[in-house]
Parts: sequence; C-alpha cells; structure tokens
Amino acid sequence: MTEAAARPAWRTALCLGLAALTLAGCTVVSGRPGVSYRNEPDLGRSFIRPQNPVPRAPTAWVADKPQFVGLAISGGGSRSANFGMAALQELDELGVLQHVDAVSAVSGGSIPAAYFALNGERTDWSLRARELAATDFALPLIGKLFNPVSLAATTFTDRDRSDMLAELFEEKLFGGRSVTFAELGPRGPRRPAVYFNATDTTNGGTRFVFSDQAFLQTTGSDLSKYPIAWAMASSGAFPGIFNSVTLRRYSLDPAKRREATEDPNDKRYLHLIDGGPSDNLGVETLIRLAREHHVNRLNAQQSAQGCMIVVVDSHVPNAGVAEMRQSDRRNFGSVVLDLNFLDAIDAMLSNRRDQTLAQMGIHRDVPQGQFNVELAPGLWDYKIRPYRRVARFPVDYYYLDGRAFTEARYLTQVNAVDLSAVRQPERREFDCHVWHVALDEIQSIVPWRVRGGEENPLDLNAPADHAVFAYRSRLGRLVSQVATSYRLSGAPNCSQAQVQEVLYDAAHIAVRQDRVSLAQVCKWFRDRGLDAAGRCRMESEPLVRPQLRVEPIRAPLNLTESEQNTDRFVKCVGTDGLALPMPSIPAEPLLPLR
Repeated sequence: MTEAAARPAWRTALCLGLAALTLAGCTVVSGRPGVSYRNEPDLGRSFIRPQNPVPRAPTAWVADKPQFVGLAISGGGSRSANFGMAALQELDELGVLQHVDAVSAVSGGSIPAAYFALNGERTDWSLRARELAATDFALPLIGKLFNPVSLAATTFTDRDRSDMLAELFEEKLFGGRSVTFAELGPRGPRRPAVYFNATDTTNGGTRFVFSDQAFLQTTGSDLSKYPIAWAMASSGAFPGIFNSVTLRRYSLDPAKRREATEDPNDKRYLHLIDGGPSDNLGVETLIRLAREHHVNRLNAQQSAQGCMIVVVDSHVPNAGVAEMRQSDRRNFGSVVLDLNFLDAIDAMLSNRRDQTLAQMGIHRDVPQGQFNVELAPGLWDYKIRPYRRVARFPVDYYYLDGRAFTEARYLTQVNAVDLSAVRQPERREFDCHVWHVALDEIQSIVPWRVRGGEENPLDLNAPADHAVFAYRSRLGRLVSQVATSYRLSGAPNCSQAQVQEVLYDAAHIAVRQDRVSLAQVCKWFRDRGLDAAGRCRMESEPLVRPQLRVEPIRAPLNLTESEQNTDRFVKCVGTDGLALPMPSIPAEPLLPLR
C-alpha cells in the first residue's frame, strides 16, 4: 500500500500549504489581538458560581437519579463522527440512549454529541444525522485558507485555522448561526448534559472541560454566551494541522470584571488544543461526574446504584505496516515539513488509550478464543481473538465523620508536629461498569443466532456460516483503513457512501449483535428498572452482506501469518459496494430545541 493510501492526499496538501503559510506569514504572532477569542466576562458577584448557570454543562452535578449513565464518544475526525453517530442510532433503538445523563466528547466525536444534545427529542437518524456525519470540512477549510481575505486576516490578526474550523461548524452544522451553550436549555429525558474536552497547553497539558463553574474559575468567563462551535473546534484542534484555540483570561475578581478595572496592558490568555493528549476517549470527565453523583447521593442519604459508562471508541491502529516496503518515506513536501510528527502523536494517543481502558478493566490481551478466516482466495485473517468488552471497575471516594468526599482533602490536624494525630478520611470504593463499543477489531465479535428461542454461536466449521465470518473480517479490514481527518475517506475504490456504510455496519454489530456484552449490559439496566419495554436485547440474525467484496492492494506472497499481515490492506471491488448513494435532502441546520 502506498503512503498516499495510508495518509490522504488532501492531508499532505494541507500540510504543505500550512508550511508555506508559516514561512510567509511569520508576523502573525505580532498581529492585532482580539479577533480570535470568543469568551465574554461573567458579570456576576460570585467567585465560584456563574451568573448564568448552564444546566446542560454543569460543573457541580445534580444527582437526581439513583444511578448515573454516561456516554463517551472518542476522537477520530470524520471516522469518529460517523461511527459515533451510527452508535447513537443503535443505542437509541436498543433503548439505552433515553437513560443517558451526560455525554462527553472529544474531537470528531463532538459532531454526534452536538447533534444529540440539540436534537435529542426529534432525532432523524436515517437522513439528517447521516448527512451531518459525512460533512466534508477539509476541502472547504483549504478553500478558506487560500482565500485572499482569509489569508490577510490570518497574517495580520490573531484569527487562525481553528477559527476557520469553528466557522465551518457553524456554517455546515448550525445553518450559519452562532449557537451558544445557553441555547441547550434545561436537562431532562433525552436532553443530557454535554461536555466537550480539550487540552490546556497553558497549564501543562491538563484536561480542559467546557463546564459552567470551571469556565468561570479558570477564565472569569460566562459559558452560557460561548459558541458551541468554538468548543468543538477546541476539542478537535489537532496539533500541527490546526492552531490552538484562544480564551481570554479575565480577572478572577468579579468586582474588577464588573467595573472593567483590569489593566488593558496586562491581558492574559489560555490556549487549547485537541482533547486527545489528555483523554482521547472522553471517559475521565464521566468518571468524575459518577464519583460526584455517588458522593452526593450518600450525603443526601439516598440510594446509590453505581454507574454505567458506554465508551464509543473509533480508534483503529495506525496504518504503519504500509511503510514496511518503503526505504524512504519522504516526499516532495518533506523538504518543508516532514509528516512523521503525526506518527509520534498517533503512538502517544494509542498508548494513552490502552492505559485508560486497562484501568477500566478492558484487557484486549486476554482473549476468549481464536479463529482464522479466509477473506478472499489467498487472503487470510489470522488470530482474530474475541475479548470481553464489558467490565466492572472501582471508583474511589473518601469518608469521614459521616460524610463522603470526592477527594482526600478533609484532614483535621491536631498537632502539626505529631503526624500520628492527623486524622485522615477512609478510602472507599463503589462499582462502575464500562461497555467498550469499539470499532477496532470489529471482526472479533463472535456472531450468534437465535432460533426456536435458543441462542447459539455460529460455527466456523459450518459451511453455511462461512459468509458471516468472512463478511466481518472484510469489514474489519475496511474500517481499519478509514482516515482520521475531517473528510470521510477510506480504502481505494470505495466511495464515500460505501465508507460510511461500513462504519454504520460496524456500529450495528458492536451494539446490537455482541451477545456476550449485551447479556451484561441489559441485565444492568433491567436490575435498575430501566428497561420496562424490553428493548435491550440481541438481534436474532447476524448481519451479513455477501455483495461486499475486497481484494488485496498487493497480493501476499504466501499464506504465512507474517506475510499476510504485511500485505493486509484491501480495496473495494466493483462499484456496487454496500449502499446506494446517500439521498439529497434540504440543508436544514442543526438547531437547538425550543
């Protein structure tokens, strides 16, 4: 497979253009300030409570239910946008989405998160949601970059590429409107809290979450007036491609903000980049909320039934195997900007993800079994190893003098010299469950069939079942080649409609046809009385599309496992593929509920 196949041409062209702009416009840092940042000061009188709270993005969680259900949507550009949107649709049909209390999103996952947050009571999964997920932001962004007006603005002011991305979000998703956090309205059924996660480079790479009290305490600003599109751009500001998103840091003294007595020559700022380096899965925000939920329930002497966190993870391994055949990975553009820094970022995000999943009890290195599948004549998948995608993990909190605390900061020191006199809170734990709805290794989900009221796994040795195993294996190859960018693209010869369809099929299998996971997830909801309609159950027939055919981009030399893995990339065969072209529908904007 060529490098162009592994890393789309538009990405290389964009990097070249950005490098040229960097060389030509190095005076940007001394340009006129005040164009880029969009946050406004909070004019209330409190140091910690915002004048205009945002019920759908609260920092302090209101524990109004015995259990907490969180949904995390990982980063991954348009791949995450489509897999995340498809997973939301499947979770909705399963009956889970109506019980979600909070959604935490990163990068491309912000698109489905914003859609559900703004349209939870009137979702159109089959048409509008698909169109939004497939929106091309990359080519319009390149057009903006080389527009003479925009080029002048980015050269002589602090307006930058991330601002252009936010503007495109407003144009493509919100109908050209600046939708603010205030327009999210109150929290309720199918109106969960929504959190966009970024990374604060000004404070050592810490996680930055757009929530109301935190926004006030870190920037002195009013989150209710902040445009959602800029929060989404902050979460997706991938290093090297986009600039950091700027926030003005107003005085933390409310009196100075109200009286405008700040020194105009002493302005300060925060700079935010992609949320991936701090938490590309978006789960740490939900774990914090689950802990606060549990502590608040205990202190109110109310029952606490733990938490369930659904992680929609669009990660796939970096396509570095293609480089095994390249002695020199450089191209013409590498003279100005070598793209190998992207590999370093990918490796960091992948390692960070594996660590987070392991801490939550998801261990992909403990397989339940193994089977081998033939995709096409001479093309095999080896060691497809199923693993458990549902786990239980402990969340800690602290207890002292009849009260629970989220942190170990409640200490009563009787004698500063005698450390034995220091009273420390007791560390306790409660159980939280995680369901890993993963795009990676979708082929490792063992297919089951329900017949005559009996559930049985399919048999690889049964000729009638070969097609199902082969389809999932082909699907796994194709989704692993979907690019991480803001333009939906994938394996050679695959149309955009085909690429979207394989992502939707993968979500369908991961949510509706994972028998082992559903048995545990549905039981969790039923034990808490959250599945009265009985919708949470596995489908009776496994999904299979015999018309999906693939061929190796380069035929393996033999059937050995190492050779098959070296030449593992495939391309679509024929133009019929999986799906018909997406229907054309009116450009209805993504508007908030009234």
